[in-house]
Amino acid sequence: MRLPATISLNDRQTTFVQVILSGTADSAVEAARLAGYANPSSDGYRLLQVPTIQAAIEQELRRRLAGELAPLAFRFLEAVLRDKEAKFGERVRLDAAKLLIDRAGYVPPRQSESTAGEAKEPEQMTTQELHDLVIRLDQEIMDRAVVVPSEQDIDPQLVDLL
Repeated sequence: MRLPATISLNDRQTTFVQVILSGTADSAVEAARLAGYANPSSDGYRLLQVPTIQAAIEQELRRRLAGELAPLAFRFLEAVLRDKEAKFGERVRLDAAKLLIDRAGYVPPRQSESTAGEAKEPEQMTTQELHDLVIRLDQEIMDRAVVVPSEQDIDPQLVDLL
């Protein structure tokens, strides 16, 4: 783990961050114990609240995601999508296709509630029409949100593909 010069941790804090990120410990308490803290029961939670430790964890997670995990996830989704033997089922393949399209930034156009002849430019709208438009667009954004599955929701059979 490489920390930028702006993040300064002592040796025990660095070990704590490494243990948290490695998955060696099941909890912050165990990570604090493995890092050599005298009171791991209280220190584990406290350490997770320290801004420099939070920054170190976030920075390393971002580095891993950008470096190896995002391409790995993409290849995994691609393998699921290309699965012609139907090991995963059509629903899983469809979800993989939707996720890849979403991550690529493609957003299908929505049917407008008004016809093209009735559309107004924002500067031609009344305050109420602008307010209604903002509400409608906010709802569209919420409707497009995608739930990202947690680690427990991932089918172990899918992991075997990697």
